[in-house]
Amino acid sequence: MATLLTTKSGAWYVQFYDGRDRKTITLPLRFDKNTAEELQQTVKRLIYCRDNVMPVDKRTLVWIDTAPEIIREKLANVGLISAPQKQTCLELWDTFLVEKEEIKPSTFEMYETSRRRFFQFFKEDRQISALTQSDMLEWKRFLKNDLAEATVAGTFAKTKAVFNWAVAKGWIETSPMNEIGGGSYENSENDRYIEVEEYLKLLEACPCQEWRVIITLARIGGLRCPSELLRLRWEAVHWHKNMFSVVSPKLEHHKGKGWRYVPLFPEVRRELEALRSTYEGEEPAFVINRYRDPSQNLGTQFARIAKAAGLKKIPRPFDNMRASRATEVYAEFGPKNEEAWIGHSKKIALQHYLMVRQGDYAKAAKLELTDISYQ
Repeated sequence: MATLLTTKSGAWYVQFYDGRDRKTITLPLRFDKNTAEELQQTVKRLIYCRDNVMPVDKRTLVWIDTAPEIIREKLANVGLISAPQKQTCLELWDTFLVEKEEIKPSTFEMYETSRRRFFQFFKEDRQISALTQSDMLEWKRFLKNDLAEATVAGTFAKTKAVFNWAVAKGWIETSPMNEIGGGSYENSENDRYIEVEEYLKLLEACPCQEWRVIITLARIGGLRCPSELLRLRWEAVHWHKNMFSVVSPKLEHHKGKGWRYVPLFPEVRRELEALRSTYEGEEPAFVINRYRDPSQNLGTQFARIAKAAGLKKIPRPFDNMRASRATEVYAEFGPKNEEAWIGHSKKIALQHYLMVRQGDYAKAAKLELTDISYQ
């Protein structure tokens, strides 16, 4: 027997006897009579099933699972259901990362970075069920104080995946990050087209032939550095076919899409041949050997080379060298070849890689309508 009553303040409560003990479940004022009546019926069914040693019916279980957490807590407090498990933010991140430990190292590192940024704002013992959209918006504002919008977007994307995993595991009902946009991945302030003249100055300032090859493969070959560039093997250079094959770590788990063929551009061939001529004895497996140690920061070393070349600071140098080449290939050989050689879809190329070059303005300024073909 469960009775539905109301307090003087208007709050609804359900009262029932458990043996000789009288127990009460009082709902906060925000809950209406309909919810109170549903709770009353749920209490009756739970008591009946318990007293008759019967499994709880599916309808009752669904109602409990979808009920607000505070109602589940109150049902647990009077002994009608098991206490809902409460996980902390630290438990969430640690458990998620353990389960995802077999993902690519670069992706795992991105999750680790997002985790570090998360705990710069939230306490480790904070219960995930207590997090709200307002909390996440505050965190987003906090991140924007020090990070570029594209970096914030990447951090939010990885964190959203963690909370969606928590929902799938039943740790929380809904993600506090739902309906909160992470922002744009584009950051045009760091876009920097690297002119051919600058590329040549960089080559002259290189301390060794391997560095000349690194810069050439990034700026002329359009390879991702370090993920594609350091994986390039000599056996992948097909001299007689005027091409070399590149393994893409981003796509290698997709059958038939983990590699692409890149033309052996004259600049690339010249620098590769020069490097090959420096070997004495057996040829090594990889093209780049001196700079394979993960502890070596290629970006820092590039900055020294750029300074020696007399160039101003180049943000995201390897991304910008790749984007510069993508822009040239797209303009000179078309979107199909840009996709095949550089590895971008047309949509991605337009959104994130293609740049407007200074020379484009000069070219447009000299162009007359009679020079344009409308065929």
